[in-house]
Amino acid sequence: MDGHAPMVTSVKPGIIKLWPMENHIKVGDEMFVSTSKGMVFIDGKIVRIVSAEATLAPEQSESELLQNKRILEDKIKRLKTEWSIEEIEKALIKLEKTNADIELKKMLQTA
Repeated sequence: MDGHAPMVTSVKPGIIKLWPMENHIKVGDEMFVSTSKGMVFIDGKIVRIVSAEATLAPEQSESELLQNKRILEDKIKRLKTEWSIEEIEKALIKLEKTNADIELKKMLQTA
């Protein structure tokens, strides 16, 4: 990222592809990380990603993750009639992170 203009931006929950680097040389294979909502800081030399949650390999099984997804979807349906926008947003962020974990789990199983 040499010469990249400094930048700060937000990231939504999802999967990020990383390459371990040392002195601008790749030193390992690509890695995938599922993250929750966060921020990215770029200073031209280093990219920093700050997130409340990051997962290299979900510990839960795919069926457990899918069950958590259904629970969160049901919770969101209930919250739309019972709770505040803030509670719905929190549940939606958890749902997006769960979806990223499911996708990462599938990627790791096929690798």
